[in-house]
Amino acid sequence: MDKLYEVSPDLKLVVRPESIGGTPANRMIHRESNQLFIGPYATDAEDKVRVLLYTEMLGRPTGNARHLTDPANKIYYASMEEGFYEAYVTTLEVTELYADNQAKRETQAGLPGYHGKGLYSCQGRLIYANNGQKDWAKINTIFQPSGALAEWDGKDWNVVLRNQFTEVTGSGGIYGSTNPDKDLI
Repeated sequence: MDKLYEVSPDLKLVVRPESIGGTPANRMIHRESNQLFIGPYATDAEDKVRVLLYTEMLGRPTGNARHLTDPANKIYYASMEEGFYEAYVTTLEVTELYADNQAKRETQAGLPGYHGKGLYSCQGRLIYANNGQKDWAKINTIFQPSGALAEWDGKDWNVVLRNQFTEVTGSGGIYGSTNPDKDLI
């Protein structure tokens, strides 16, 4: 499993003691709290690292996004297997919105496609992209749809397009949108 590393001033690679491994792909800088969220870690400007445990947030984190209604205090996480969570940036308290598919619970998002790749919020929507298909064995042609681009308004999911996507972002990039009512995704 991968670890959380830091590069020392003399360019040595050091495994951080807080490292819990995993294969995350998410990253976001939260302006208001001055923290970098990468994988299950929250790192502040003084190099203090805090960890969101996988027991609290199941899945392999693939994306972060600014919160739709409380962006100063919360962010969203998405997992590669469609787990969706919101986390307080100060306490790291996590609320599961939709269960990761590994959990096999009723509260799953139920989106088509598989293997989440990106997450971004803007224009009152949380946008999620994936690029795979759950039943690869049933696919007998390259022309069969796989992957999806989906939006969530805080209540319901809507599939925008069935296709393979590797990321979703907007003009705010790693920071998220600064003008969420007007910025483009």
